Amino acid sequence: MKNNSITVVITTFNDSNYIIEFLDGIRYQTLIPASIVIIDGGSRDDTVKLVKQYSKSSDLNVDIVSDGRKNIAEGFNYGIKHINTEWVLLMGTGNSYNNRFIEELANSGNHYKDKVIYSSIVGVNKTRFGFVFNKYFLNGNGGGDHGASNHGVLIHNSIF
Repeated sequence: MKNNSITVVITTFNDSNYIIEFLDGIRYQTLIPASIVIIDGGSRDDTVKLVKQYSKSSDLNVDIVSDGRKNIAEGFNYGIKHINTEWVLLMGTGNSYNNRFIEELANSGNHYKDKVIYSSIVGVNKTRFGFVFNKYFLNGNGGGDHGASNHGVLIHNSIF
């Protein structure tokens, strides 16, 4: 089911190994966003090329902006300024999401009438960095409330 009130904004940098898997993850959500805006931070790998190829062959509305080096905050701010939907969903390419993730966030916002909705973070030990991050930041893999992050935060555009 498509939702015309949500735009996903992500930042990326040298994510050619993960970007297609990430986009497929959005494609198979139970609630599909109106569009996806990707702000590339100056990737030197095939990230931009892969996204452009994907957008031509996919039913998702994917736009990529690649106009120089932007850090994560600059990328999110740029993306937020250029959307015209009621909600923006900030997500991260290095994260994993269940296929009901977007729908569950949207339903939470509709139910509670909140303007900012975010999910807890659950660690996955796929890499050495992931293991260390999970152990010291998340105190294990049980998940928990660590505040809004690029893991997934749905924000009403009235906030901006």
